[in-house]
Amino acid sequence: MCTQKYVELASICVNPGIKGHGLGTKLIDALKSRVDFSHYEYINLETDAVNNDKVNDFYKKNKFVLYRWYVTNEGRKMNEYRYSPRI
Repeated sequence: MCTQKYVELASICVNPGIKGHGLGTKLIDALKSRVDFSHYEYINLETDAVNNDKVNDFYKKNKFVLYRWYVTNEGRKMNEYRYSPRI
């Protein structure tokens, strides 16, 4: 069995009043700069797929790639994204 080591981004939030200052991207960049990609394969995150275009576009803009989508047991449609400098 092959197990990949990865970093999970569980949550990120920026006050909407600070919009336009690039703080969200700065947070993502800070995380990327601290991950040792010689030990971890990628950064993984999950977010809602429906009625969440701004968030999905934000992750794509920051070079996260849609890995898969799925539906939870509760019926939520989710996107799973991954970032790796090797992708």
